[in-house]
Amino acid sequence: MNGSGDAYRRIINKPIPAHPHAHGGFGLWTIQVKPGPALGWVIIRSNGHEPRYHAYAYCRDAGGRRPWLREFGTLNSAVAWMLQHESEIRELIAGSEPEPDEPIT
Repeated sequence: MNGSGDAYRRIINKPIPAHPHAHGGFGLWTIQVKPGPALGWVIIRSNGHEPRYHAYAYCRDAGGRRPWLREFGTLNSAVAWMLQHESEIRELIAGSEPEPDEPIT
């Protein structure tokens, strides 16, 4: 059976990135240490030939956009950084508009 993961592997010839606190897949993950609230999003984008992982806080700014945090080379490094900076990200979330989208589970 061919799923989106099989297509991903054929296209970039690499395993699908995964992390225990990254929920979702195929380019969009919610970062959440369950049962706590979501911390943010990681979205994969291409920078030429290499994928880049962009971290965003789980909230919206005054203009309705997700606050961008940083760019990373791997999903693991994005999640690790977000977990290490959880208190600062939670402060940003507390002072921002709520995220209207439901977390990916």
